[in-house]
Amino acid sequence: MAEEKKEFRELKKRRHVSHSMTIKRKTGCGNLYCDFNYDHDTFIIGRVISRLGKSGSCRASYSEAIGELMSLLFQGGYDPEIIIDRLKGIRCGTDYVVEKDSPDNSHSCSDAIGKALEEAVEILAEMKAKKEEKDKEKEKEEKKEDKK
Repeated sequence: MAEEKKEFRELKKRRHVSHSMTIKRKTGCGNLYCDFNYDHDTFIIGRVISRLGKSGSCRASYSEAIGELMSLLFQGGYDPEIIIDRLKGIRCGTDYVVEKDSPDNSHSCSDAIGKALEEAVEILAEMKAKKEEKDKEKEKEEKKEDKK
């Protein structure tokens, strides 16, 4: 029987210094904190640390594991939208309801992580757009200076 060769994605190297943002979401299990480490030049997420406020529980370990697996996916070049689509909407028996149909409602810790990731991606997209706008303005100013 011929041996099958498996191909794997090469993981991106982590930078020595990265920037981070923390997003807090309320869940039926307590407060959930997601730290998103991202590259300041590209605004691409490279690492996720997810933790529940209650330490030492099985639920907390699942939350941490989801963050680790998300980190591997990002380091492998996966699109965050794939992860968001998979996590959002997962339900368990401990919903956190702010009010009916509120986007702040959490149906599970996984759902809250997906929503936190979605929020982080939106914030990073805004930051990237602002940086690109500043860079264009700076470039225009430099061209004006060169013409003088």
